[in-house]
Amino acid sequence: MEVDAERTPMVRWAFRHYAEGHASIADLAESLVILGLAAVARPGRDVRPFGVSSVHRMLRNPYYTRIVRFRGVEYPGTHEPLVDREVWANAQLVLASHQSSRAIRTI
Repeated sequence: MEVDAERTPMVRWAFRHYAEGHASIADLAESLVILGLAAVARPGRDVRPFGVSSVHRMLRNPYYTRIVRFRGVEYPGTHEPLVDREVWANAQLVLASHQSSRAIRTI
């Protein structure tokens, strides 16, 4: 994987900001759009700004810590990690706390 020098600081900022509890996923999505981060274009699709679901997928993806998930199994990657494992783990805790609080509200 080749590191994108323009996108990497935005991705790192998003993980830290979320892991420290400074923003919701919706707030992050809005901030990333303002910063100019867009989803990577795929063949036949236009480049789109990051939405809430894209940010959620990004925060849940261990790929940013040099872990490759294939068919449910995680393998060590050979690429440079963009996010420190501690920051990623803290982001997972924040995500889990938001999921559990949502479950309580819907009961």
